[in-house]
Amino acid sequence: MNASLRRISVTVMALIVLLLFNATLTQVFTADGLRADPRNQRVLLDEYSRQRGQITADGQLLAYSVATDSRFRFLRVYPNTAAYAPVTGFYSLRYSSTGLERAEDPLLNGSDQRLFGRRLADFFTGRDPRGGNVDTTINPRIQQAGWDAMQ
Repeated sequence: MNASLRRISVTVMALIVLLLFNATLTQVFTADGLRADPRNQRVLLDEYSRQRGQITADGQLLAYSVATDSRFRFLRVYPNTAAYAPVTGFYSLRYSSTGLERAEDPLLNGSDQRLFGRRLADFFTGRDPRGGNVDTTINPRIQQAGWDAMQ
């Protein structure tokens, strides 16, 4: 009886050690890979819980975020979608992002190193983190005229 209890105890201890080893391996070595995985819904929900920065051209809003009451706290709005879509691209749950939304994503979502001071101030003041703004060099009148000419 003692021999079988000893074998079971050793087996249970070995399984606990293996579980602790696996948890350590996951948290220390594979955490960055799991965080960067596009199938990770937590990262996506975290991105939609922060206000993304605005995209402007000569003072005109091309893209901005609005607060909602859904599980996604902020959603993107594109006031003149047709004329500026080739430039701004889009930020979508289903289709990821394109254009400036993808190219300037670290700045727009607030993770860019240039926003370190703002993130630090937001942390100490308790404000919700938000993204930085992007001001494009396109001329809205020329962009609209080009779009109208293609119609």
